Amino acid sequence: MGEAYELINYLYRAEVAARNSDFLSYANGNLASRSWSTRKSSMTRTSIRTSDAQEAFVITARDPATQRVINRL
Repeated sequence: MGEAYELINYLYRAEVAARNSDFLSYANGNLASRSWSTRKSSMTRTSIRTSDAQEAFVITARDPATQRVINRL
């Protein structure tokens, strides 16, 4: 269990979170990572983040049949 916490702490470090966001084009919840990002657009795109920096993008729920297929994949 300790290793899991170490991984989470590592991934949440600002410079690591910024690299992940740059690579995935997906905003993260670590506001400190904005200064580390090389692709500022990945941190501010409205398709992945709302205009309020404190509010995260919300993924809508899928119907149960579709979610079962996704889980199996």
